[in-house]
Amino acid sequence: MPLSDHEREQLEQIENDLLTNEPRLAASLNPTRVARQRKWNSILTASLGLLAGFAILFLGLRLANDLGTAIGVLGSLAIVAACNASVTAARQRH
Repeated sequence: MPLSDHEREQLEQIENDLLTNEPRLAASLNPTRVARQRKWNSILTASLGLLAGFAILFLGLRLANDLGTAIGVLGSLAIVAACNASVTAARQRH
C-alpha cells in the first residue's frame, strides 16, 4: 500500500531530523555506504585468506616429508576456500 501525502511528509521530516541531529547514525544507515563497506570487507577477507593459504602452502613445500604434504594440501584448500568466498560474495551483490 502506498504512503499517503501526510505519511510521506512525516517520513521526510523524520529523515531530516535524523540527518540534522544524528549525522553519524544517518551515514551508517546509508544503503550505498553499507554496500560499499560490505564489498571492501569481502575483498579484504578474500585477500587475507589467499595470503594465509599461500603462506601455508609454501610452508608445506619447505618441509620435504609427509607432514609437509599435508600442510601443503591444507594451504591449497585455504586458497580454494578464499576464492570461493569471494565469488559467493560477488554473486550476492548482483
